Amino acid sequence: MNKITTLLIVVFSIALVMVFIVELIIKRNTKIFIIEIMLMAAFTYLLHRYMGFPNYRQSFGGISPLSTIILMFISAALGICAHYIYYLKPTSKIFSRDLFKALLITPLILLPLLNSINDNTELGTVQLVSFNFLAFQNGFFWKEIFNKLNSN
Repeated sequence: MNKITTLLIVVFSIALVMVFIVELIIKRNTKIFIIEIMLMAAFTYLLHRYMGFPNYRQSFGGISPLSTIILMFISAALGICAHYIYYLKPTSKIFSRDLFKALLITPLILLPLLNSINDNTELGTVQLVSFNFLAFQNGFFWKEIFNKLNSN
């Protein structure tokens, strides 16, 4: 993983754990809190084991593609927001804790895309647009994929 991806995962993981703690204080449901923390620990372990997290390596031929990663991050976040709004019930609030929690997983959604472009040294305009479209699509359909995995 590159430096920006590593930083995004660290920042959003800390924010997600903080949300878990706030929910523990508000709802006083320790069972859910323990499950969420165990899942975060398992995720962190898998990242460390298979990707060397939190160590990073420079990709894209030594040039940091900050603008590409930021655009992909925004596209995935917009996909999550679009999914949330598309399935929003008329009685629900637009901005809720559920949307905030969903946005915190944006770096996780981007991992497969970012790893698929690590070997490329240059990205053309068509590739950049394609990766941003895929980031939006991953953001929009993240919940359906997790629901299907849970039902199996």
